[in-house]
Amino acid sequence: MKKNAENGMMGKDAVKAVSARGKVLAAVAWVAMSLAMVGMLGGCSNEVTTTFEGRQGGFLVSLVDDSLALLTTVDRYDVCEEIGNFTPYDDCHLEFKNTGLHLVNYRQKKPVIWGDTAGFAMSIAEGFYRDSSVFIYQKGEYGFWKIGERPKLMEKIIWQSPCSGFGDAYIRPWKDGNVLLKNAKGCKYAVLDTASGIVTELVLNEKLAWIEKCEDVAVWDGDVDCLFYDGMSNIKILRNGVGNVFADLDKDSLYLADIYDGNLKWNYKYILMYVASKKNLLLEPHYVIESTSGLGQSSVKIDWLGKTFTDSLGNEVSYSAFELLQ
Repeated sequence: MKKNAENGMMGKDAVKAVSARGKVLAAVAWVAMSLAMVGMLGGCSNEVTTTFEGRQGGFLVSLVDDSLALLTTVDRYDVCEEIGNFTPYDDCHLEFKNTGLHLVNYRQKKPVIWGDTAGFAMSIAEGFYRDSSVFIYQKGEYGFWKIGERPKLMEKIIWQSPCSGFGDAYIRPWKDGNVLLKNAKGCKYAVLDTASGIVTELVLNEKLAWIEKCEDVAVWDGDVDCLFYDGMSNIKILRNGVGNVFADLDKDSLYLADIYDGNLKWNYKYILMYVASKKNLLLEPHYVIESTSGLGQSSVKIDWLGKTFTDSLGNEVSYSAFELLQ
C-alpha cells in the first residue's frame, strides 16, 4: 500500500511538471511569434522608392531691368517609404535637386540669354538683386550667384538670439553690402553681416523707427527705400526717412479700394502689387509690376505663381523648364 501511495505522489508530481513545462513552452512560443511579427513589420518599413517627377520651374526670382528677368528651375522627386503590410498608406515627401538660374526677356519671348544649373538644391531669395547677383542659401550656408558665373557659397550662417532662422523672411540688400531680413524667425528685423556670416537683430532706434510702417524696405544705390500704402489710394516710396514722399504711384481710387489687399513688395527696384478682386471672382489673382526708373515702359503684370508675364496689350510670355534648359 505504501508503495502504491508513493507511486501516486510521483504521478501527481509528473503531471505538475508536464503542466509547468507546457506553460513555459507556450510562453516561449508566444514571445517568438511576437518577435517574428515585429520583425515582419520592421522589415517592411524600410523600403524607400524615389520617383523623378520632372524638371519644374520658370518661376520669377528677380527682375533685372525693364525687359529682363531671372527665372529658376529645379528637379523634383517624390520620395516614399512603405509603412508596413497592414496599412495602405506610405510616408511620402518631395525632394528638390539641381537648382537652375536663367536670364530671359519677359516682354518678348526670345531664346534664353544665359542659364546654368548648380548641381545641388538651394534656396534663392525672391526679389534680391545686387551687383548682377542673387542671394542663395543652403544647409546653413549663404552666398551669391552672379549672372555668367557659378554659385558661390561663402560662410556658415551664425544666428544670434533671438533670431533663429530665415522662416518666411523678405531678404533684401542693406547698408555696407550686408543683407536685411524682415520677418525672420524670432526677429522682425535682422541683419546678416556678409563678412562674418553672423545674423543679429536690428533694433529700430530713433534713426530707423520710421521703417516700422514699411511693407517692404531695401537699400538701392545707397538709399533706404520704404514701400508702403498710405490708406488713401496711394502707393508710396519714402526715401531715407526724411523729407517728403519720394514718389507717388497714383492709381484709380476705386481700383485700389475694391481690389487692393495691402500686399506690396520690392523685386529689385520694381514694385510688385498684389491684386485680387473681391467682386470679380473671375479675375485671376496676379501682381502688377510698376517701374520706378521713369523710363516710361508700360506696366506688366505677372500671375501669382510668378510664371506668366502679360503686357498692357494682353500679350503673354512664359518659359517652361524645358525651354529654359535649351
